[in-house]
Amino acid sequence: MKKFACRYALIQLLPYSETGEFANIGVLLVCPQTGQWIYKLETQKYKRYTDFFQGLEHHVYREAVATIEAELKRVQKLNADATADQLLNAFNFTVHPREAIIRFSEPRGRLTDNPEQELITLFGHYVEFGFLRNESPEQKLVKRIQDLVKTFELKAPFKEDHIGNPSLVSVQLPLVQTINAQPVKAIKPLHLGQAKINDIYSHSEQWIGKLNRLRNKVGWNGQLLITVDGLSEKLEIRKVQDEIITELSTLALVENANAKDKLKDFCIH
Repeated sequence: MKKFACRYALIQLLPYSETGEFANIGVLLVCPQTGQWIYKLETQKYKRYTDFFQGLEHHVYREAVATIEAELKRVQKLNADATADQLLNAFNFTVHPREAIIRFSEPRGRLTDNPEQELITLFGHYVEFGFLRNESPEQKLVKRIQDLVKTFELKAPFKEDHIGNPSLVSVQLPLVQTINAQPVKAIKPLHLGQAKINDIYSHSEQWIGKLNRLRNKVGWNGQLLITVDGLSEKLEIRKVQDEIITELSTLALVENANAKDKLKDFCIH
């Protein structure tokens, strides 16, 4: 698979230059080969920053983030048709050292076959401290799909929610799209890469049971997508995984978790 050379810089909050203390609040990444200028900012979970920096008001953080986001969007628009050299020059100019409440780290390099996923990974590591969380492979998959769906900028976003009646029969799903107070679409990321075949069966049967309940007990007939990962190259294990996928296909649309275009098409249409 082809690798692309990207450049990225961490977006940092430095409210008090006197102390030199800063916190990472986002990532800017450019890929000259593909023409991508992409970024991700922490716009919601800012309490940890106002708690860390004594005296920092909430509105100051929000205004600072809004200002840098507007600047990044402006440069992105100006360089929509830029050459590789022009895009790299714009990046270098943007991340040049500045005296402001928000600054950029020293530029760094990264080789990747998926710049958008690389941005999500970097944000998770440097901003969300993902390395401190002992997450299961499926939790990581859910987070990855949630972050990817957010980039589609849908009018009706997907959020974690239950379908059905929580006090009677319901199923909790990590991504549910609600329109006019009714759940119309849902996504369930499912990891099938457990080490033992019995564990693959146990985990999948748990979700097959839940989805059967969703369809037959709750009576929900909305659109459901299952994104699977952890597929094996070992014939014996892959045979089991394919058997499970066939059974899941009677309940929902099933796609590989790496099929971004299929995921986007499901969300938008």
